[in-house]
Amino acid sequence: MTRLATACLVCIAVAGVAAPVLATYAPDAQLDIAALKNAPPSRTHWMGTDPYSRDIFSRLLFGARTSLAIASSATVIAVALGACWGAVAFGARRIGGAWLLTFADAIRAIPRLLLLLCASSIVGSWSPLTLAAVVGVSASPAVC
Repeated sequence: MTRLATACLVCIAVAGVAAPVLATYAPDAQLDIAALKNAPPSRTHWMGTDPYSRDIFSRLLFGARTSLAIASSATVIAVALGACWGAVAFGARRIGGAWLLTFADAIRAIPRLLLLLCASSIVGSWSPLTLAAVVGVSASPAVC
C-alpha cells in the first residue's frame, strides 16, 4: 500500500513539475466564453471546462505545483522548528527541558484545525508563503 501511495505522489509531483509541457492550454486562458462554458470532457478538454471556459486539466496541473510547493515548504519548516525545539529541550533537560516538551504536548493537544482557524482570523488574507509558514509552525510540536 505504501508503494502505491508513493507511486501516486511521484506521478502527481512529476505532472506538477511538467505542467508547462503537459498542459494543453494556459491555466487562466478563457477560450470561448460562450461555446465552451461548462463543456463536458472531450478530446481537446480532457476534464471539460469551467463556467469561464478555462480548461480544468490545465488548471489542475498548475494547481498541483502550488499545492506541492506549499506542502514541501511547510514540511521543511515543521522539521526545522521541531528539531530545534527538541534539541533545546534535550540540551536543557536539567534546567527546564521537561517543561519545553510538556508545552509541546499541550500544543499538540489542541486540534490543528482550531489553530489554523484562529490563525486565519488573525492573518486575514493568505499568500502561499504565509500558509506554508502557519501550517509548518502548527505541525512543528509533533516533530520534537
